[in-house]
Amino acid sequence: MRTFTLRTMISWDLVECVVARSTVFALFIMDRDRLHRKSIASKQVLWKLPLSRKVVTAFGIVLLVICMLLSQPTFINGASGSASKLQHLIFIVQENHSFDNYFGTYPGADGLPSADRIPLDTDDSSQGYVSPYLVSTESLDQDLIHSWYSSHVDLAAGTMNGFVDGENSSLTMGYYDRTLIPYYWDYADHYLLDDHFFASEMGPSLGNHLYIASGAAGPGVNVTNLSWVVNGTIVGTPPPTFPLSSLSLNWTSMPQELSAHGLSWTWYNGGYSNSTDPSQFNVLPLFSYFQTNPSLLISNVKSTNQFSVDIQKNNLAQVSWIMPGPYHPPTWPSLCRTSLTPDSEHPPARSDCGMDYVAYLVNQVMDSQYWQSSAIIVTWDEYGGFYDHVAPPRVDGFGYGFRVPTLVISPWVFPNYIDHTQYDFGSLLKLVEQVFGLSSLGVRDAQANSMMGEFNFNQAPLPPVVEPATFVGPLPPPSQAFYLPLLRNTWFTAAGATIAILVAAVLGYRLGRRSRRKSLTTAIGPP
Repeated sequence: MRTFTLRTMISWDLVECVVARSTVFALFIMDRDRLHRKSIASKQVLWKLPLSRKVVTAFGIVLLVICMLLSQPTFINGASGSASKLQHLIFIVQENHSFDNYFGTYPGADGLPSADRIPLDTDDSSQGYVSPYLVSTESLDQDLIHSWYSSHVDLAAGTMNGFVDGENSSLTMGYYDRTLIPYYWDYADHYLLDDHFFASEMGPSLGNHLYIASGAAGPGVNVTNLSWVVNGTIVGTPPPTFPLSSLSLNWTSMPQELSAHGLSWTWYNGGYSNSTDPSQFNVLPLFSYFQTNPSLLISNVKSTNQFSVDIQKNNLAQVSWIMPGPYHPPTWPSLCRTSLTPDSEHPPARSDCGMDYVAYLVNQVMDSQYWQSSAIIVTWDEYGGFYDHVAPPRVDGFGYGFRVPTLVISPWVFPNYIDHTQYDFGSLLKLVEQVFGLSSLGVRDAQANSMMGEFNFNQAPLPPVVEPATFVGPLPPPSQAFYLPLLRNTWFTAAGATIAILVAAVLGYRLGRRSRRKSLTTAIGPP
């Protein structure tokens, strides 16, 4: 597994080609005195060399030519190649897991420290400590608190040791691994994993869904004196009795901006029947623009079962958001159906069933003509109360929130890479803006780091990895299975290693032969 920060990356292709060039050069300069004595300059050609040198030299020359033809350019910032190959952006949003909860033990990621532990009570360490532990089932059988207020207790002023206190449960320290969520780890193996992607707000889902749609959750919310609204910004979850339709948000959302520029978009609302009803999974009806233009909601907000239909009918929008909800894919395992678990992965939902749902959606793109022109980004809306050891940066009074897992799946991403660059949901908006030539919506997306550097449009497109989408966990423990992560440009790596071994063997042989000759001359003496 190679890890990198895209803004300071040096192309590994360049390094590998330098090795190849250096190998060929070394082959021709070693033992140059012998070549001078025993060959006429005009006849110092490949077929006059000893067989071992012929083989090594020919292999090095072939590798050199291939590297010159296929090597990718070094870059410092931004995408390599033409971004016009990206014509469809698909954002799949799941719920309530922190990065450490899903990828804390993924090789090469900024994951769980080996000696990590936090106190049961931050005011009384004598109560004992809890260390991260591998969960034994796909469902934790309960939800954690994960509110605006508890998240600040979890944060503990940046010390990151208040999670058990804030969530009132040691379940916060549980984590998953490849045996429980294998498809997600497979996507990380073959495509790209962000390990410093933060939720935009320190709080639960509603505010973060507003950031996903618009880059803001306020100010300017038209209700006051409510516990879930702070300084005109939504930071919590309204009670079930609150009429969401009474909200009227007056800032611009990305779907509004796309409509204004004649770009197509679809908001798949998880399977809810009414496209104009607001919810935390369909926040668009909360915006005043759509309240005065409901026809745009009717034509662009669809049930998730229409996603595969749109692909089959060649009607995939340029930008799509897919939210969880009552929709379940036709391939969903019977256990997932009979357990009545949501596909959102929101505890106590089963993570394997949510993963199967996501894999089904990803497969629809991979099995279609849209694969070559798409980027699929799978992310989670907030941390769900689960422990994460990285303190989120403070960019304003509301965020960032804790890290969330984020996978970037596309034929054009750097394969098998972990990107350590800092991102948040504003970076998703910036990606839309940069691909389609739009201006920033506000402060957050303007300041967010660009994700364009995760793409290399000069590489051969990566093949699709179609998962069965029927997994019910867990698998056998990792000790019972051998796992070797995919390495990018494995052929070049293996070829370079082979060249190095052959060069070392030839040099060793030549030096040993010279040493024996000198020893023999010394023993016999001058004539």
